[in-house]
Amino acid sequence: MSTASVAGVIPLVDLQAQYRALKPEMDRAIIADDESGSFVLGLAVEKFERDFAAYLGVTHFVACQSGTSAIALTPRGKAILAVHLYGQPADMDALAALAVRDFSRA
Repeated sequence: MSTASVAGVIPLVDLQAQYRALKPEMDRAIIADDESGSFVLGLAVEKFERDFAAYLGVTHFVACQSGTSAIALTPRGKAILAVHLYGQPADMDALAALAVRDFSRA
């Protein structure tokens, strides 16, 4: 039973509808990874890192499976980890302002 069918509940986001819309693309990607035998890291992750770095206009980008792993990348680093959850994006403008304010004093 979906939350939309429960009386009085207004769903935050319809994850089932999002999944249905993306299912063919997701299935192709999962099958390609399964057939390659590359379940951790591998060519798909390397391509994602290169493509996302180019999109961001940066030289390097490292994909991590969790925020905890991302924090562990360097003991001297400072980071703000944006968490986009259940289809709801973090307030990136507010996080950028926080980064400029707090990290420019480093």
